[in-house]
Amino acid sequence: MARHVSPLTRAKSTEDVLVGYGADVAGTRMLDLAAALDAFPAARGETLLRVGRRGEWTFCHEERRPLGYRPDILGRLSAGTETVCVFGGGDGMRIVGRWPDGRQGERFEPGAAHSLTVTARMGFSLWSRPPSRHWAPPVPVCSRR
Repeated sequence: MARHVSPLTRAKSTEDVLVGYGADVAGTRMLDLAAALDAFPAARGETLLRVGRRGEWTFCHEERRPLGYRPDILGRLSAGTETVCVFGGGDGMRIVGRWPDGRQGERFEPGAAHSLTVTARMGFSLWSRPPSRHWAPPVPVCSRR
């Protein structure tokens, strides 16, 4: 199971992203991280979602119990648009996945070209040339520690 998930969804509002998670949008409020951690202590066992927007992309950072790795959530987030998601495992492994219009597309571990999977239905991909055994997609924010 993923320990860290950060989906970025194109052309959807923060409210749309919260709805994709099944969150109660009416019950949301603006809090800084310290206030959110106080209001929702880890002992409650809930997922804490922090959403924001930069340009045409809306991001969601999940604290504690990640949910955004689930296909049903990624399908809802990407419906009618696309979602790019970074999954981080407890073992330090990072996976980048792309979900165009409700379906899984590419998925790879940065720096490990052998890990590439592409859905045959895809008309295009995250990169403009096919990977060779010596090439890995340039994703510096996802490098292994």
